[in-house]
Amino acid sequence: VKDPFTFDERERMVRACLRGSEQMRVSVVGVGDSPYNDQIWIASIQSAVERLIQQDGHVPAAQAKVALVGHLKDSSSY
Repeated sequence: VKDPFTFDERERMVRACLRGSEQMRVSVVGVGDSPYNDQIWIASIQSAVERLIQQDGHVPAAQAKVALVGHLKDSSSY
């Protein structure tokens, strides 16, 4: 199976690894794929991050700490 987990299942797995105080500091957002178009994917990520920072409102965007977590894919993936 190429993609066995739903977004909600992935979010639950990530959150299961976090302690109570860490839960409040972490946002998990799903962004659709843009096969073979990295520029659209990058713009989607940047837009999602900007929206989250604005919604939070506690830290100016230039001071926000952002981490993008990904993984290596096999040779059948783009």
